[in-house]
Amino acid sequence: MTHVQPEVKKRKVDLQNRQFNPDWEWKYFVADVSDNVICLICKDKISGKKEYNVRRHYNSRHNDYDRMQMPEERKTKAKTLKSSLFQQQQFFTKPNLEAKAATLASISVCNIMAKRGKPYLDGEMVKEAILAAVENICPDKVSQFQSISLSRRTVTRRIE
Repeated sequence: MTHVQPEVKKRKVDLQNRQFNPDWEWKYFVADVSDNVICLICKDKISGKKEYNVRRHYNSRHNDYDRMQMPEERKTKAKTLKSSLFQQQQFFTKPNLEAKAATLASISVCNIMAKRGKPYLDGEMVKEAILAAVENICPDKVSQFQSISLSRRTVTRRIE
């Protein structure tokens, strides 16, 4: 005789509609980042959006922050830590956004050149004109405009 185990239903945490409580930011120094709970002190990801998990992490690793008893003091510290975390995250995304913007600018210029029927070699002349204008208007952004690729090969590839 074979023994058959009953089918066990697994709980789906995603279906329980757990939500991040904004008060946790200053009580436990955590933030909701991309639908994850992140500790602002040690930058660890805390599993699940449950107060028990957040409190356990805080009590086991960051008890020294309990000396800040005033809510205003805790709120300003949490705000400082949160802005620090977002600055760290932007450090990696900003260059990617600049590269993406340079590519989109190059595509836009190539599109205009194709509509006007201009020779592909004119891309270098257009870039030179753009750089001359930028140097006079906003010299601090010249490096961003230098990264726009408008060589003959690039223009040919983008138009095709």
